[in-house]
Amino acid sequence: MKGFLKSYFSYSRRQMRGLLVLVILILIVLFFPLIHDFFKEDEVWDHSEFKEAIQKIKMAQQVLTAKEDSAIQVLSSFDPNTATFEELQMLGFPDKQARTLIKYRASGGKFRLNEDLKKVYGIDNNFYQQIEPYIHIKKSLFLDEKKAPIHPIGNAQTKQEEAKRDVPKDDPALSIEINTADSTQLIRIRGIGASFARRIITYRNFLGGYYHQEQLLEVYGITPEILEKIRPQIAIDTSAITKINLNTADFKTLNSHPYIEYSDTKKILKFKELMGAFKSVDELNVNHLMDSVRFRKVKPYLAVN
Repeated sequence: MKGFLKSYFSYSRRQMRGLLVLVILILIVLFFPLIHDFFKEDEVWDHSEFKEAIQKIKMAQQVLTAKEDSAIQVLSSFDPNTATFEELQMLGFPDKQARTLIKYRASGGKFRLNEDLKKVYGIDNNFYQQIEPYIHIKKSLFLDEKKAPIHPIGNAQTKQEEAKRDVPKDDPALSIEINTADSTQLIRIRGIGASFARRIITYRNFLGGYYHQEQLLEVYGITPEILEKIRPQIAIDTSAITKINLNTADFKTLNSHPYIEYSDTKKILKFKELMGAFKSVDELNVNHLMDSVRFRKVKPYLAVN
C-alpha cells in the first residue's frame, strides 16, 4: 500500500520542471497588474482645450457685463438738437435713424418738443418710450425765434410758407456761387432768406460742398418750386468740394458723410485692410462695396490721393 501511494504521488524530474513552470506562470498572471500599476507613469491629461473654452466663456461674460454697465452709464440726458452721431449711437439709436436725425438737423430742422422726435423716420413709439425720460431740449435755442406752429417734418405747407416769408426783393439776374458764398451773399438770391441761407451753409459743410443744383432739395424747406425759382441765380464751383481720401480716412470720417452708410464704411475699411490701398475710387463700385446709386452720389466727394 505504501509503495502504491508513493508511486501515485511521486513525480518524475520532467514533471517537476513542468509543474515549476506552471506555478511561475500562475504567479506572473496574479501579480502582473500590481507590478504594472507600480511601474506605470502617471498619465498626463491635456486640459488646454478645456481651459481655453472656460476662458472664452469668462471673456464673453465680461463683455456682456461691460455692455450692460455701458448701457446704464450712457443713458443720461441728451438734447436732440445738439447730440452728435456717436452720442446718439451710444444712446441706442440705430445708425439709420441717427443719420436721419443728423441730416434733418443739418438741413435746418429743430426739435422744440420731446414728441417731435417721433416724427423722425424710423423712430417708433416703443423706442421713443425708452429714451423719452432722457430727452432734455434747451429752450434757450428758441428764445430769439418767432413763434410759429409746429408741423410734421417735411410738411409741404410749412415749406411754402417759409419760402414766402424768406423771399427778398433783390436782383433776380444775380448769380451766386453757393460753395463759397457766405450767408450775406446767399440772401441776395431772390427766394433765399436768412433761414434758408443758414441751412444751405450748414448742409454744405456736412456734405463737403455741392456738385449739383438738385442737392439743394435735400435742404430742409427747399421745394422743387423754390429750386426752379432760384436756379438761374446760383452757380456751382465743384473745385471747392472737400474730398475724403479713401486711403487715409478713418471710420468716423467715412461714416459721418450723409451719402455713406454704416455698412458701406465697414466694407470699405475691411477691403482696404485685406487688399491694401485703393488705386481708384471706382473700385468701390467694381467690388460692390456700396450700392451703385449711393456710389454715384458720393463719388464726387472721394479721392485716393
